[in-house]
Amino acid sequence: MSVFKRGEVWWYKFYYANKLIRESAKTSSSTVAKQAERNRRRELEEGYNGISNEDRSNRVKTFSEAAKELLDDYTVRRTSASVRYLKQRLTHLEKHIGDMMLIEISNKVIAEYQAVRLKEKASACSINSEVMFALRVMGEIGDAVRAKLRREKRLRLPVDNKTGKALDSSQEEALLAAAQVPEVPKGEKMDQKATKSPMIFSRDHAGAQHHNARFRSAKDPMGTDRLPETHHYRG
Repeated sequence: MSVFKRGEVWWYKFYYANKLIRESAKTSSSTVAKQAERNRRRELEEGYNGISNEDRSNRVKTFSEAAKELLDDYTVRRTSASVRYLKQRLTHLEKHIGDMMLIEISNKVIAEYQAVRLKEKASACSINSEVMFALRVMGEIGDAVRAKLRREKRLRLPVDNKTGKALDSSQEEALLAAAQVPEVPKGEKMDQKATKSPMIFSRDHAGAQHHNARFRSAKDPMGTDRLPETHHYRG
């Protein structure tokens, strides 16, 4: 057992499964800090000695180690778009919880992660996606954390329907595929409609509506249509 003081706050440190645990006890009392260390050690032991048959060595892996295994699997089994999407999500997760052992990542840690990402101005959609991948990386431990978060109604952040929604990997992949220009046999004409997905068409259609609205708004007091002043024609 080892506690030490930094400024006015006591910390504790100890080794568990050959990994150094060093955390603030968030107290100015050495007695409370020692109790906090005992509680933290017991929490890790209970997580390690759970009743599941999952390989216990997985539980003391860091999040980054487990995330690499998922990324390697994605690289072999998924498309490049899916791999790119996963890498984007893992970048934020590893920044904040990459060095933590899987058994350290509780429902409280996930809730704190959500709060930190909100302070970083990340969208609720992005944070929800990151949390889902985090729980997937954690395997069976993640299943237990997911259940707790669901009971606490903190699994997903509420999404503002007025803001844009991030595409998931399958949607991004479909969009990229639809945007590709198909090869046209020599001597034949390209079917322009074949190059447009519903999302691309919606964007073009919205642009056309905006363009038409500019001309509809250009009416004189009598209600008759006229061209904008910058488009006079002589005849």
